[in-house]
Amino acid sequence: MRKIFLVFLVISNLLFGYKVVKVNDGDTITIMMNGEKQKIRLYGIDTPEINQSFGTEAKQFLTDQILNKEVEIEVKDTDRYKRLVAIVYLNNKSMNELLLKEGWAWWYEAYAKKEYKYKELQEEAQRRKRGMWRNKGNIPPWEFRKMKKVKTK
Repeated sequence: MRKIFLVFLVISNLLFGYKVVKVNDGDTITIMMNGEKQKIRLYGIDTPEINQSFGTEAKQFLTDQILNKEVEIEVKDTDRYKRLVAIVYLNNKSMNELLLKEGWAWWYEAYAKKEYKYKELQEEAQRRKRGMWRNKGNIPPWEFRKMKKVKTK
């Protein structure tokens, strides 16, 4: 039954009125969906890992915005961890874009190649030195994860 429901979600695309019960990190949340918890990975962005510089700040920024609030989600995909990948909206405002605009996320070009607005928002945040961009030498999370894997081998 759950698989059928997830297929329906991907087909229907825009879903309304889900309460955010947890902010896992800067780009992953948990919502209540039909009485069950469902993880949502924010589409097209990547925020610093929790154990990386600015990871806790990115999580706190998103927490302040949406924890315990009703959001809408626009499902784009399902990832390998069975999370829905989506644009998350609060009052018709994209949280994905807000994280980029305020300097707490990178445009994840590898997974959202045509989201040129995301690129523009990131570049504007960098120019204005917002969020993590007030420091130089930030390491994108995908590179940070690769470095971490190399160290553990």
